[in-house]
Amino acid sequence: GSNVAIFVSADPERIEPDGTTRKLPTYTRLLLPEVQVIGVGDTTVTSKTTTTQDGDQTTEQIPRTILTIAVTQEQAERVIFASRNGNLSFALLSEKSKVVDGPGVTAALILPEAFKGRS
Repeated sequence: GSNVAIFVSADPERIEPDGTTRKLPTYTRLLLPEVQVIGVGDTTVTSKTTTTQDGDQTTEQIPRTILTIAVTQEQAERVIFASRNGNLSFALLSEKSKVVDGPGVTAALILPEAFKGRS
């Protein structure tokens, strides 16, 4: 099968000692640098509805494809946790692909002009 890199994007929150939650920056980062795909299922479309703070709702049609990947138990646990708490993206690797783990990307890194003057 083909090899893929798996990335996770999430909107994490941290639970503080007093029980309150604090929203952390949205990010995208490498989850697993190289895994083998051993099976690809059918693609289906699912609906995802989000609600803004104003109460407005938006529904998106999102394609979903089931991939069967060859991973260790620890890697499977990471993939399962990430898929339940964020969104996974897969990048097809070639023989020349180089995937390096790093700190990931936030909106401030992609659009620094929008975050000037903020700390």
